[in-house]
Amino acid sequence: MFGIFIFILLKFKKIKTFLFQKSETKNKTFLEVFKKHYSYASWLVLGVIFFWTYTQGIYFVAEKYLDVEDFNAVRISQNLVGVLSVLFVTFENMMLVKMSLIFEQKKLAGINEFVKKLLKKLMIPFIVILVVSSLVMTQLYKIYYQDNSFYSEKIMYILYFFLYQFLFGVSRTFVVALKAINATKYILYSHILAATFTLLLAQLLFLKFNNGLVLIFIMISSMLVFSAGIFYFYRKIIKK
Repeated sequence: MFGIFIFILLKFKKIKTFLFQKSETKNKTFLEVFKKHYSYASWLVLGVIFFWTYTQGIYFVAEKYLDVEDFNAVRISQNLVGVLSVLFVTFENMMLVKMSLIFEQKKLAGINEFVKKLLKKLMIPFIVILVVSSLVMTQLYKIYYQDNSFYSEKIMYILYFFLYQFLFGVSRTFVVALKAINATKYILYSHILAATFTLLLAQLLFLKFNNGLVLIFIMISSMLVFSAGIFYFYRKIIKK
């Protein structure tokens, strides 16, 4: 909120001019810009709700079945590995601009060619980053919980979440591509598919099993479903 306040304070004159300019001016009105952004972003905003369901909301289901310590061990492991999300946000911000320019000039053929090159170029560095990060995070985990035998035994949870992050990271390429070609509704569809799958699988498995490994399995499976869905919709558009 403080950041938004500073932004408004520094750009108040420009914001005021933009909001209240007359419709007959050559520049687009606020309403015209809002409609354009709404058609693009409304799918993404709705998608966030379903994304939260299968990445964070699942914990509200799991807490009814898991022991407190096991539940905490899963949460701690996800949070440690979640530091990599900063890397993914940076990647999306950079690649979205590049892909949008490519789509404007070369359309879908240019996007598909760029995505293939990007995956070939970044796959090995991405895996190296994951491996190095996993080694660092597991050492930090060992040091911090060396006097707690229960948490020490759950160190494998961290490694499972690196598999989760691998799926999440690879899917980002296709997510950015769909954003660049203004096909954001398919991102929402993939989130709905993953959220529905997660809740159904959770109800099925938690009735028979009640440990952290099952929770991690559900989360990895949900990310796999999302990744498969986003890739399917991307290929469907490219083939057209």
